[in-house]
Amino acid sequence: MELNNAGAFDGPPAPGDAGSAANAPRYDAFISYRHIEPDRSWAKWLHSAMESYRVPRKLVADLGIPPRVRRVFRDEEELAASSDLSFSIDAALKESKCLIVICSPRTRESRWVNEEVLRFRRLGRHDRIFAVLIEGEPGESFPDSLIEVGDLHAEGSVTAHVEPLAADVRPTEGSSLWRTRSLAKLKVLAAVLGCSFDDLRRREQERRMRRLIALSGVLSLLLVTMTGLAGVALWQRSVAEYESRVAESRRLAAESTVALSPFPQRSVLLASEAVLANLRAGDSPQPEAEQALRVAVARVGGRTIGIHDAQVRQVVVSADGRWSVSRDARGACRAWDLGAPRPTSRPLDVPGLPGVATSLGMAPAGRKFVIGSGEGPVFVWDSGQGPGLTRAKKYSGLRSSAVTVAMDPGDRWLAAASREYLVDVSKEVVELRLWDTASEDAESGSRVLARIESKAYDPSDWSFDRIDFSPDGKWLVAWGESSLKTEARLWPVGGGGEPRPQVLKHPKGLLSQLAFDRQGRWLATASDSEAAVRVWRLGATTPASKMIILPGQNAVVTSIAFSPDGRYLAGGGGDGRVLLWDLESLLPSWQPRQLVGHGFPIVGMTFTGEGERLLTIGRDGLFLLWSGVKAAGPLTASRLASPAGRDLRAVQNLPSRYLATSSDARWLVAGEENQGAGLRVWDLGRISNHLAQAEKNARNANAAPFLPEDLGFLGVTRLNGHDLSLVDLTIAGATPLLATAGGEGIIRAYDLEGGGPASSPVTFRNTNYVSDRNIASADRFITVDSDGGVETRVLAKPWTVASRTKLAGLGDLAGLGADKIRIADDGRLVAAGFRDGTVKTWRLDEQNPASAREATVLVGHRYPVGQLTIAPDCRWIVAWGAVVVPSLWGLPGSTAPPGRVELRGHRTSVASCTFLGDGWLVTADRGGMIMVRDLTNAESISHPVTIAQGTRVTGLQSSKDGRWLVAYGDKTKLWDASLGWGRGEPMVLQGHLGIVRTADFSPDGRILATAGDDATVQIWEPGVGRRWILKAHELPIDSIRISPDGRWLASGSQDQVIRLWDLHAADPSQSARYIGTLDTTVNRISFSPDVRWLIATDLNGMTGFWHTGIKDLLEIAGMIAGRNLAQAESRQYFPGQAAPLTFPELPVPGEGFPYRPVASSVPGVLDAENIPLDATSGPQKDGGK
Repeated sequence: MELNNAGAFDGPPAPGDAGSAANAPRYDAFISYRHIEPDRSWAKWLHSAMESYRVPRKLVADLGIPPRVRRVFRDEEELAASSDLSFSIDAALKESKCLIVICSPRTRESRWVNEEVLRFRRLGRHDRIFAVLIEGEPGESFPDSLIEVGDLHAEGSVTAHVEPLAADVRPTEGSSLWRTRSLAKLKVLAAVLGCSFDDLRRREQERRMRRLIALSGVLSLLLVTMTGLAGVALWQRSVAEYESRVAESRRLAAESTVALSPFPQRSVLLASEAVLANLRAGDSPQPEAEQALRVAVARVGGRTIGIHDAQVRQVVVSADGRWSVSRDARGACRAWDLGAPRPTSRPLDVPGLPGVATSLGMAPAGRKFVIGSGEGPVFVWDSGQGPGLTRAKKYSGLRSSAVTVAMDPGDRWLAAASREYLVDVSKEVVELRLWDTASEDAESGSRVLARIESKAYDPSDWSFDRIDFSPDGKWLVAWGESSLKTEARLWPVGGGGEPRPQVLKHPKGLLSQLAFDRQGRWLATASDSEAAVRVWRLGATTPASKMIILPGQNAVVTSIAFSPDGRYLAGGGGDGRVLLWDLESLLPSWQPRQLVGHGFPIVGMTFTGEGERLLTIGRDGLFLLWSGVKAAGPLTASRLASPAGRDLRAVQNLPSRYLATSSDARWLVAGEENQGAGLRVWDLGRISNHLAQAEKNARNANAAPFLPEDLGFLGVTRLNGHDLSLVDLTIAGATPLLATAGGEGIIRAYDLEGGGPASSPVTFRNTNYVSDRNIASADRFITVDSDGGVETRVLAKPWTVASRTKLAGLGDLAGLGADKIRIADDGRLVAAGFRDGTVKTWRLDEQNPASAREATVLVGHRYPVGQLTIAPDCRWIVAWGAVVVPSLWGLPGSTAPPGRVELRGHRTSVASCTFLGDGWLVTADRGGMIMVRDLTNAESISHPVTIAQGTRVTGLQSSKDGRWLVAYGDKTKLWDASLGWGRGEPMVLQGHLGIVRTADFSPDGRILATAGDDATVQIWEPGVGRRWILKAHELPIDSIRISPDGRWLASGSQDQVIRLWDLHAADPSQSARYIGTLDTTVNRISFSPDVRWLIATDLNGMTGFWHTGIKDLLEIAGMIAGRNLAQAESRQYFPGQAAPLTFPELPVPGEGFPYRPVASSVPGVLDAENIPLDATSGPQKDGGK
């Protein structure tokens, strides 16, 4: 046999030889090799590969060869260490079927390999010797006995050269070791087994392919299994992480609720983190978290405009509401740009201010800020001249720090007082200086009004803690709250030379009260030990000589106030009585009117409006509004607020610090002492309007006016925005803007006029109607107030009203007697119904939505217009009221025929009218008769189709696609208009207990929502037959609305609560979200077209705008908080975690936040930190030092 092209043995051995089955040897092969590397490794590998090889089954069946190689001899495996090597090898050679020689250049050097080949040849098996060439060439690798053949038994025989059968397994270029060994194994096995190498290789490839396929299947199955297990593990991990986020969100929501009253800012931040715990991972926020955030935002309101590193002492705001300046206990003075979206992110220090600020004031005109420094100079910054603090002007002259500053109403005269302790000479120097700011040279325009030296710590020394200019700017008065002097000093302002002061003396006690009237004619003073008010006539050359004593008090005077016209002066006493003097009478000291209603000292008073009413406040928290100031006879008291069980922080000689009214006396703000007590805000304008209307009705009825004793039903807004007690508050600007400073170092602002003091919702008072349509641009709405005024209001993102514009061309609808005003769905048509039966319509200008075209008058209706409905296509308008005959007009400019049509046929007053699609009008009366008219057919208008009668109806509603009509009341009936009218009975929807009050369809008409007396909302799917019952309200529901995108349903109830439901949820009944509350029953609710706003109105005319989007709500929360959690707060609520950054663009307060009161950094300055927090009277002089 010879090697074929593949290097394999070509054909099996002949039958009957030594390898036949009859003489089966013990070993199938004997491996001969030299015992050095790598020959030994090849031998070991070949030995193992041959014994472990399994012949392919198909080859065994086809050729009849054995299924495997039985045993292979290799001396290192088969021989024992003590055996006779020569004998054992001979025996093994005799018992071996084949001899396999591992050949390499090292093999020729082995005597044993050569001898083993010779011995195997002597056995007559030379044709069963196979060589495996692993290295080198055959001539240098084969042993001599393998290639030289002679007579092995005779000496001197001739030797012949033969070529042995060899398997060439030498590595070739591009061939791997694994492939080389595999081919070598198959070549040797083919020879040993007696089969063709090609057959064996082919069958081996087939078997390998089958194994690969099977292995691939197993691996694929394993991969799928592992993937599934990994997916399950990931899902379980995701579920665990989600549940962890849910638990964390709910924990933070609960913490927010607990912190809301004592720490409102912290509550907003915790609620924001509760929402973000899910939003950061892409999940929807938990309902508990969203509710906590909405409650916190609504309760806290306003926005944070400044943060100090110490407790704030003073805050003032410019008249335009653009700038605020504040001073803290360490003397830092900062300005805040209120026009910036995030004022706290860019605090501005006053440039050039040496040392620290010791006092802060605002000019009455509201443009100039006055700052007294610790080193003497006074700075004036005109906020109307530039965008920053670069134009602050310096006024020098004071020898020590300015303890108080003031400016006259004309912004010309600047006054400042200082107090200096000269320790080395044991003296105290009080100085009052006046500057003429109109002078080019600040030094030449300066003069000293008073310089008083006294013995240090003398109880009788002077202290100018208060400086005030008269409203006309002609007089300057100085007096000291911490002084034991019983007098004030008054200087004329503007004259030449050195002005001489007028001394305004009281015979006993400390001067405690001082007030000018607005016209600058009178100055009133009172002391803490005298039961009288002294009035000084400022028109005289020497006011000190023109003093009038107004007796009548039985106790010390604790509060005084002038009416806006200066005619009346009110004085409140320590016994709770209020006396009212008419200063225009010849003898004003005679017979003052007495107002008896308080049982505690009066701590504050103010006149409202034009002086028709007087508000008095007692130390027990009782607020009384007295009507009839200008009328003869006794005054009538109405209660605004009853004692709340805690005293107001309104110290009798510092009432303006914790009680404030706006310049127009419309808004009243009262601050309370306790931490977390916050502020109470009253809209005195709204209250006065209500009382004026009651008086007007009484006059029209020729009866005595009946004024309610308790005005609490008109509502009070509570603001709780500081984490520590209130320190200062001020109301400024025409807006107006309320600014407050808290003990924790935070300054907050509330817009009292632009939507109310709370930032969410944005609220309008005295509103009868709000359009739910955007006008010309996003966030623009038309409102109709209770007086008939029509405005467009633009809501600036995201928290207040940017502008209010009266609609030109409509006039005063209240004066014209308008009862009902409606706006068409497209927002371009305004219609008003009047008591004389006329209807007027206006087309709004698309380019200028603040104007309206000339009105079109629709006449013919014989009764007062009670309700109006405009067709969706603006072709028709129908008016009805407490009558049985509604009126229908075709609107000018449309394709409808002009003129009025009487809709006859009803037997009782009409309850509701609705347009179905573009061509049908449905009317229903209270007796249950429902009629349908085809507006495209004149005959049908005159002779409608009656589709129901006999059951009381409270309302009608149609789907936007014109297919469905629902009538609700005692029963709920549903018609499918596509089937035609009068064909079959309507569907009766049973489920409500009691009367159904309201209903609405989704935009696609698939869902109908109904609600009523049983305080439930029921969701119907007429085409599917499915129903959900939504329960969350406690009282009957008067209004529901489905959003334009069909996802949300809003409900408003008599429990004053507005809720939001997700109709896309798997179970809408579990998706309730709290939105907010109004003052009384919610009677109208709607969405803006972009679903960004939810709008609700109550019976008192209060309208709220709520953001439906959580991102807008978070933006509001960031404005309210104005900061992130402080380090101490983060450690408390997130132990062991990294401090969260809720709002990355906002600052993180320092380690000491919230800041507690600290000692003044200015020696000798009597600052607010020296006033005890529980003080009930002014600080004593010695204690102040």
